[in-house]
Amino acid sequence: MSDITFTLREPFTLVLLVLLVLLWFKYRKGRRLLIVRTAVISLLVVLIAEPLITYVREKQVKPVIPVLIDVSRSMVIDDPETKSDSLRSLVERIESLLKDRFTLTFFQFSSEVEPTADSLMWTHEGTALGDAIEEIARRLSPPGVVVVTDGVSNVGKYPLWVAKYTDFPLFVVGFGPPRAKGDASITRVRRNTLVYAGDEVPVEVWIQAYGLKGEKTKIILEHDERVIETKEVEFKDDLEERALEFKVTPRTPGTKLFEIYMDPVEGELNAENNRRSFALRVLKSKNRILYISTSPNWEHKFLRQSMETDPATEFHSYIGLSEEKTIAHPDGISIPLAKDELVKYDCFILHNIPVGELPPQISTLLHELIGDLGKSLLLIGGERMMGYSGSRVEQILPVFFEERVSTSSFQIEFTAEGREHPVIKSAGGNRDLPPLLGCNRLRGVKPGSTVWAINPSIQTAQGKLPVMTQSTYGKGNVVVITCFPLWRWYFLVKGLGKEPTFYVQFLTNMVRWLSTRKDIDRMVVELDQPAYQTFEKIEFTTELYDEDYRPVDGAFVKIEIEDIEGLTLKPLGAGRYTGTVSNVPPGTYTFTAQAYIEGEEYARKKGTFEVVEGSIESEDFGLQREFLERITSLTGGSYYTPENMAGLSEITFPTTETRKHLTLELIHWPTIYLIVLSLLVAEWGIRRLRGL
Repeated sequence: MSDITFTLREPFTLVLLVLLVLLWFKYRKGRRLLIVRTAVISLLVVLIAEPLITYVREKQVKPVIPVLIDVSRSMVIDDPETKSDSLRSLVERIESLLKDRFTLTFFQFSSEVEPTADSLMWTHEGTALGDAIEEIARRLSPPGVVVVTDGVSNVGKYPLWVAKYTDFPLFVVGFGPPRAKGDASITRVRRNTLVYAGDEVPVEVWIQAYGLKGEKTKIILEHDERVIETKEVEFKDDLEERALEFKVTPRTPGTKLFEIYMDPVEGELNAENNRRSFALRVLKSKNRILYISTSPNWEHKFLRQSMETDPATEFHSYIGLSEEKTIAHPDGISIPLAKDELVKYDCFILHNIPVGELPPQISTLLHELIGDLGKSLLLIGGERMMGYSGSRVEQILPVFFEERVSTSSFQIEFTAEGREHPVIKSAGGNRDLPPLLGCNRLRGVKPGSTVWAINPSIQTAQGKLPVMTQSTYGKGNVVVITCFPLWRWYFLVKGLGKEPTFYVQFLTNMVRWLSTRKDIDRMVVELDQPAYQTFEKIEFTTELYDEDYRPVDGAFVKIEIEDIEGLTLKPLGAGRYTGTVSNVPPGTYTFTAQAYIEGEEYARKKGTFEVVEGSIESEDFGLQREFLERITSLTGGSYYTPENMAGLSEITFPTTETRKHLTLELIHWPTIYLIVLSLLVAEWGIRRLRGL
């Protein structure tokens, strides 16, 4: 249908009439020539006036309907060749049913949406059904969408959530192999890997299930084929993930292996993923300390008081005043000073005792206890500490002794290494410590030793006189403190009305640090499995511990992975931090875990993991009919099968009527110039015939 209007841009009508009158009077006897010239002049005047011809064209436009085709591998996984041919035929049938009434645009989707290829191939990994619906809505704002899919959606947004907020109907044609049987699995186990004997340890077990709604099973935790705890589980949804908490209390030190498993549900697809093992490294609940001196003293009193209030320490004293050579146990029990008893101790403290007065068992066994068995030694000096120069005990120590003592008071000065060591650093401020009254003189410090503090008033060949020195001997740690008496840091500070926190914390830290095993890292990084498939999430779990291997919270922990964007771990409590990465290409990767506390690096750990090619489509496949029916119901659409697909022909949407305005300018129309030229030729011919 068209509406035509004719307009002139300038009012040339009067001029046109005047010319026509003049022509009529001049050529009224020659009508042919009059008609020709009248036509020529009229056309020229019209062209000069630039007339416009405007008309409106109306047209009925068919609705544009997108057709989304799922090209993921799960669609044809049971018989790729035959099912691919069937799907191509199905797409052709959809086109024949709808093309007369709609303009169809075809898209294929798996993890992304793109126009259909020349030849559809069902070889893609990952199905993002929710993302595909959302993307088409954003691109086209269609009145409705036809989708061909099996309903499996393993990446991207949850389709039901997207469907709930979609403002157009979805018409789904379900196609796919029979639904895979249901399956339940234990996906991961979270716990602290370092624990103390006697402590109750929470173990978080994550399970996942699909297709087992209404089924029940049991989760059993075992150790050495002994059941520790059992929990019953009922699955309440078709797709479900939850965490269960178990508790274990290891009684003895060592590495303990535990197993968590789930009873298979009848008809379950895969029972191999119902079982996981995990280990706990159990430390001794208490570190045992043996203090040896020739007489009672204030240092011994404060040490004993501090250690006896520490639940992680068991403090025994040997005061060599009697001839019985026994250890005074806190409970009043006498323990023989023999090798089979000495090996039970983690740290030995020798305080202001001459070499000649050392119990012979100690003097003989120190090399073995420290060097071979990894025990620790703390040697505290004093005026009576003589005979070490050239002795067998000196071989263990980080310093060479002189056989003399300085009794001049001095203000201790900590070195940079000493100030940064956790024994001293975590004891707090040490600027206002009272001066000490003396120190044992040294000939020098052995190579590889670390000086923590000096006496700035005494110069030696190696520099200022060391008064605190640390080193290792074999597997063990050794610290020598040659300044005395340390108890002044308690009494004099207390006398000034202040709390002697540095003294108490320093001694506590020193004994804890020496008595704790050093072969255990303060940072533990654990992956839930050594190798992953490309579609699996990689979960990092990091544990942080302090000098006593107690959990550390409040840290900032990050993982740097080569060629992959790093991640920041979120805290779980109890010193644990976790985070995941996904979509990692195949390969072997190196990662670095870094922990920071108050902006300073606390610990660092490196490791590797491997990613191999895998198929997410084979993890869960089969026609999800009920799921797809819920999606169509939410959007007001319909669900079809290949058998009743003819119902697609009943889909209706109102046609759209378009009105197109067109304007024709005669001055740009070549035909009119041909007409003018033809009339001029005709006039010339007439004039020739008349001899004009």
